[in-house]
Amino acid sequence: LKFVDAYTGFMGIKSEEDYFVNNPHDLSEVDQVLVRAIDDAGNRALIIIDSLSTMVDYFSDRILERIEEWGRLAILKDLHMLYLFIEWNFDEELKKELRERADNIVRLSPVEKGIILSDLLIVEKVNGKAVKPLTVPIRYVKPGGMRIYVPKILVTGPYHAGKTTVVHALSTRAVSVQRRGTTIALDFGHLDYKGFHADLFGTIGQERFDPILEQLGGETLGVILVVDSTDPSSFPRAIEMLHKAKVYGLPIVVFANKQDLPGAIPPEKVRELMNLPEDVPVVGTVATKKINIREGVEELLKLIFKGVGGKG
Repeated sequence: LKFVDAYTGFMGIKSEEDYFVNNPHDLSEVDQVLVRAIDDAGNRALIIIDSLSTMVDYFSDRILERIEEWGRLAILKDLHMLYLFIEWNFDEELKKELRERADNIVRLSPVEKGIILSDLLIVEKVNGKAVKPLTVPIRYVKPGGMRIYVPKILVTGPYHAGKTTVVHALSTRAVSVQRRGTTIALDFGHLDYKGFHADLFGTIGQERFDPILEQLGGETLGVILVVDSTDPSSFPRAIEMLHKAKVYGLPIVVFANKQDLPGAIPPEKVRELMNLPEDVPVVGTVATKKINIREGVEELLKLIFKGVGGKG
């Protein structure tokens, strides 16, 4: 990891970095030092410019020619240039020129909806071509860094299907409000899996709590429907809960749970009995032993982000 230090020069302090700029107000010196760093970098290296906004502040449209030259050098060296840019009140024409010179553009934007606060990565340009904006929520996790963030996954299903066990099996940390072994409020957990970070909300299965299902279902991005595969009489109740939570039609994965017990119905038979579409995954699980739990949530994440990046 190498730094091109163009900041200590502002304070008149001698830099200890291998690459440093004595006079940050001199574009030719900035250019010379950066070109040397690019020349010394190995193939497939990543050069991060923090920040392009500062360069625009000092050098205005004179920076455009240099960006083109650095881009040509990057192609020759088979490396990548990443420019961090804060979109202040710069001239619109200048911002347009900067956009045209970028092969890929990802915009970071904060968003707040209800109680959910997150940042969004918005992909606007890929391989030199403008694309329909693709929005991906992110969150910074300590330790771990940036994660793709799913603000709310609903874990629902009939009474005694295994929802609490599923939430705890998937979560790095979880809490449940229970009385005598039965959930009487909700389950809440945090999932951290393969670069994804998600908040899990588990509902109550008893019918007397149905009035709060709609509130729990609000702002949900995906659903894990947990059913007891040894009890087909509960399947109609599972579908009813989806409708009452108003999440029917969202990305859904069905966990046909308790597959280790006598009389457990295989996943495909569960699909048939519940009259589920072919595009709804039904995963045979044993939540108490964490069998197929993560595989099931991976299927849900694929559905939630289907189409992002041009795939799916």
